[in-house]
Parts: sequence; C-alpha cells; structure tokens
Amino acid sequence: MLDFLWVGHAVAALLSAAECLNDGPINVGSGLGVSLKQLSKRVQAVTGSRSRIRYLPARRAEVVRFVAHVKRMRHILGIEPPEDPLSYLELLADEDFSEEEIRNEWTSLRGSGSSTVYAGGSGS
Repeated sequence: MLDFLWVGHAVAALLSAAECLNDGPINVGSGLGVSLKQLSKRVQAVTGSRSRIRYLPARRAEVVRFVAHVKRMRHILGIEPPEDPLSYLELLADEDFSEEEIRNEWTSLRGSGSSTVYAGGSGS
C-alpha cells in the first residue's frame, strides 16, 4: 500500500507550508493506501489499455508500505486530501484537459483570501 497524491495537492500544501508560521514536520499525502494492483487497474480503465500487467517482487530497498498521517496537513495547512487519491488520473488522461484547468484545480485547493496560517503547538 502506497500513498498516492496528485501533484496539485502537493503543490498547494507546499505553498501553504511556505507561508505557515508553525514549526515541525507536516506529512503531505492522501492519507489513503492504494495497492499497485489498484493503481495499475485504474490506469488500464482510464486509458482503455489491455496491456498485461506483471507484478514483480519488491526490491530490497524499496518502500512497500507508506500511508501518510495527514491530520497536521488538514489542521495546520487547511489542505483536505482527496477522497479518492487516484481521481485525477481521469483528468490527466483527458487530452482536452488544459494546463490552465490543472492550474485552476490546484489553486482552488488553497481556497480564497489570506493563506497565512498562525499555528502553534506540536500536536500531530
């Protein structure tokens, strides 16, 4: 299980973190685990591919399980992870989806108004 996140969510979180007055680490992720099998099946569905999928054993140094704890991302940065971490695959596979639409998507994640966050404490 791995934590996949659309790059727009990561950019929104990083921009918010750059303006945040909070110290300490903040995990950025979807908070949901997706197996490589789920990912590959979703890519096939989105692209219409009928390619054969081969699953190989993980390499020794490879991360095989990581799901971010995103409570601090939500509360300190005000970034809500997606309900479906793979939801943007459809948009990115759409040839008519423009760069401007992608930019608007991640800009909307940050909300409107001031993005400076004043937070303290070390809660996770």
